[in-house]
Amino acid sequence: MKKKIATLILLANSFAYGNIFYTVSRGETLREIAKKHNTQTKELIELNNIKNPDLIYVGRKLKIISQLGELAKKYEKNGDEILNSYDLTLKYRIEKAENYYRIAKNIYDREEIYYLGGVDRKIAGLENLKNALRYENMGKIYRIKGKKEDMSYCYLKTLGHLMEYEKRMGDIIPEVKDKLREAKIVLGGENEK
Repeated sequence: MKKKIATLILLANSFAYGNIFYTVSRGETLREIAKKHNTQTKELIELNNIKNPDLIYVGRKLKIISQLGELAKKYEKNGDEILNSYDLTLKYRIEKAENYYRIAKNIYDREEIYYLGGVDRKIAGLENLKNALRYENMGKIYRIKGKKEDMSYCYLKTLGHLMEYEKRMGDIIPEVKDKLREAKIVLGGENEK
């Protein structure tokens, strides 16, 4: 039982970017390992650059592709592409990308694979962006109504959320840069008066 737990811990700690690094045990063959992980023996040989398939050493770490991990990477990539696309409105892109990131996160969590690009970070970033847009809308309403104090509060919140989004996501899309600039201008203009 202890050996099984140790093996599970080793596997859980070895997951990365959709690949499993499996340690060969005494008496195992490549064919048995391939069968255990639902892959062709040939794929193992190519992936690990094995010269002699009949000779594998105990303790050698073999890279094995995780099909679910590859699927999670596709979802994460789709989320990135949607967020960076220009043919959809920002609100729609946020919701759509967030859905893809959540699906990827669920798969990563289930497979105990490390996140490729930090899915948690991306989801948190999108939450900040949603909050920024909500406060920006409120700020615009208060601006029209001439409620400067409430407007300033909303734009300060907008600016804070946008800056947090930028910090989490690194590079930000042009519409967000525009909103960041606009919030600074509105707040700068208010501070001068």
